[in-house]
Amino acid sequence: MSITLDMLRAARLAPNLLLEAGDAVAEFFRRQFNADGGAADRSGESDLYYTVFALSGLAAMDGTPPDATPSDAIPPDAIRAGDRLPDYTTPSHTSPNDMPSDDIAPDDTPAGRRCHTGATVDYLRRFGDGADLDFVHTACLARCWATVPNNTLDADHAARILRRLETYRSADGGYGSEPAAASGTIYNCFLALSAYQDLDREIPAPEGMIHCLDKLRTSDGAFANEQGLDVGTTPTTAAAAVLMTQLGRPVPQEVADWLLARCFAQGGFLATPAVPFPDLLSTATALHALSSLDISIAGIKDACIEFVESLWTGQAFCGHWADDVEDSEYTYYALLALGHLSR
Repeated sequence: MSITLDMLRAARLAPNLLLEAGDAVAEFFRRQFNADGGAADRSGESDLYYTVFALSGLAAMDGTPPDATPSDAIPPDAIRAGDRLPDYTTPSHTSPNDMPSDDIAPDDTPAGRRCHTGATVDYLRRFGDGADLDFVHTACLARCWATVPNNTLDADHAARILRRLETYRSADGGYGSEPAAASGTIYNCFLALSAYQDLDREIPAPEGMIHCLDKLRTSDGAFANEQGLDVGTTPTTAAAAVLMTQLGRPVPQEVADWLLARCFAQGGFLATPAVPFPDLLSTATALHALSSLDISIAGIKDACIEFVESLWTGQAFCGHWADDVEDSEYTYYALLALGHLSR
């Protein structure tokens, strides 16, 4: 199973704990979409990175985007890029989430901020093969194409996006932040493998990523995004564990032990041993990695649920206790965490 589908499968269990709050979460994701079809970042501007999380959040909540009509610009001979993802334009239940966009009060929604699938398709097409984007946003472009419902992507277009990503292949076999960099990062390797899977292609020379991962191991048994560090970080170590699992490489037990040791006494996971409080990104990624390693989280489940609930604003989630702004990224990570915690 691909990285994206594995996360989606977990996130779709979140309504088991959200209960009636699920309708508010689905509506929050809808409201993130601007008139141009992209989802808003924290400043309100459309951004591919946040569009990934808004689309994924709607898919996880099985929400129905208002006016979910494919763009007329899609060529008839195009192939589906997202065949493996669920079509969430057909509701599986009837709820307030299913009301048409005209029924949403204007005062409750920023101007034009709706999830119009046709507009989102047009928004994605503006970026072509990602020639003007950095590595992260090019990978996000691939993920968006795979996640947008009822949509098609020309095979040549998909290939050009992936060729663009390959220009970031690093000398050590990973993927760097700049084209032809000397060394890659675990985060970029994670995004690259996800992009290839999302567009239903085999990643070339996967053994190169294993070589890159080996060089990013820290002396404390975890992983970092830079070579030569003594202490790892939770999101990076979690990503490394998922990558190794996806690539068929055994994950050392000490990696799982390191992740479990980052669980905060009051719930949630710390990004590093030195930080004072947990965050939602570290919590969601750690829980997801531990699940992929078949490690039990029974002993920490209740405290982690309380931590995630403490970040609830009434309509979405913030990233940590010092954060007071909810967004689509952290709300999706809340779904991922709650999905694993609901099992």
